[in-house]
Amino acid sequence: MKSKIAGYEKQVFRDHGVDYAASSDMEPDSLPLYAMQKDVDRLPVPKLKDSIELYLSSVIPHLSAQELENTKRAAADFVKPGGLGETLQKRLEDRAASKPNTSWLQEWWNEYAYLAYRDSVVYNVSYYLQFADECVAAMANP
Repeated sequence: MKSKIAGYEKQVFRDHGVDYAASSDMEPDSLPLYAMQKDVDRLPVPKLKDSIELYLSSVIPHLSAQELENTKRAAADFVKPGGLGETLQKRLEDRAASKPNTSWLQEWWNEYAYLAYRDSVVYNVSYYLQFADECVAAMANP
């Protein structure tokens, strides 16, 4: 389907999957959204060690002492040389290298954070919608 709107004479709809940058040819020549995409700094792949350290620090408030020790042991096993963590890290780095003009995370983010999300988008995804907390006044004056 072609648009009749001035500046948007190109095709206005086709399924482009989750890689929106792949549809840059559909943009008007005067306002290309992804024109500078190749000049934007690439999203780095975090180091496995850094990811595990961040993960462990984030789970501390949620685990008992025994659960934390079990989690630390599992994390240490995960990052062992030749282990699963090393294999998955290599795959992630290969993915990043295979996408020189976009982010290694972009397709996953679009798919799983937006397109596959089946709850109400307005209430659960939109950051521009806010409800007043009716409980605040009641809690302040019990």
